Amino acid sequence: MDLGLSDQRALAIFINKHFDPLRIAESIEEHRFFESEPLIAVARGDVYVVIEGNRRLTALMGLSDSRLREEFAIENHRWAALEGGGVPQMIPVLLVSQPKDVAALLGYRHISGIEPWDPYAQARFIAQLVNRDGNSLDEVADLVGRKRTEIASKYRDYEVLRQADEMGLDTRRVRDAFGVFNNAMGRPAIRKHIGAPDPRDVDTEFWPLADDAEGSLAELFTLIFGDRRGEGRVIADSRQLGDLAKVFADESGRALAVLRETLDLVEALESTQDIDQQFARMINRSLRQATRAVRLEPSAVDDATLVAISDLQGVAQILAELYPQGGER
Repeated sequence: MDLGLSDQRALAIFINKHFDPLRIAESIEEHRFFESEPLIAVARGDVYVVIEGNRRLTALMGLSDSRLREEFAIENHRWAALEGGGVPQMIPVLLVSQPKDVAALLGYRHISGIEPWDPYAQARFIAQLVNRDGNSLDEVADLVGRKRTEIASKYRDYEVLRQADEMGLDTRRVRDAFGVFNNAMGRPAIRKHIGAPDPRDVDTEFWPLADDAEGSLAELFTLIFGDRRGEGRVIADSRQLGDLAKVFADESGRALAVLRETLDLVEALESTQDIDQQFARMINRSLRQATRAVRLEPSAVDDATLVAISDLQGVAQILAELYPQGGER
């Protein structure tokens, strides 16, 4: 049976690079192959496609093929230390007629179980169960053993990316950090900014966003992940997503306007505060900066400039006393 050797090698090299089959190969060489857990494959024409156990299959391929092991070692040198032992004569494989026959097993193991997929892979699997296999969100929740709210959220966010692709937006950075995107979409103000539905309102018959959401969605992607050049990003840590949500939640629109102008999340948040508080904070900040500037005594600055800075420090001090930060006028 011809499995397409060149394609198989390319896929094996990809799996080796991204999914660490080496750990399994080391275990097989030391403890032998654990035959009580078969690979799962589905027939497609005259070939069989493994839908569960690809890391184990890649580990076995590496152990049984010294040349492939050498290629794997380019990515991880520990492959070179393996001798190729432990490979069984026969590999147990469970054949199924279609992937949905084992959907419950795969979903539970890789979403709720001890071998979870990455967030994007989980969402893609959920979307397949809905879009390809015709399951409802409630049925998928039962299949994989998770709450409907979580399933609806992951499905919605995956479909947002599919819709973004249709709009022509670049979603590669979002897919790579899908867990961050899913975290962001858990915040009502961020959902509202792009017009995404709450989990209870997700309708699998329609795209999650309106046709005119492209601009706001592109802006959200840029603010969280940066543009194609990595610019425009204001989120350095996922813990800042709550601050971004506060900016979007500002009904005056002032915070978002400041964020668009400055790309400074802290300044945008500060703009939501009372005007007197903002004034007091800016004055106190100016005082601190002027004080540090005077203390530096830089050689390249002449005496007249230092005197001017000192005068500014004095003015800032007077204003700070008139408008104490956090105090009353």
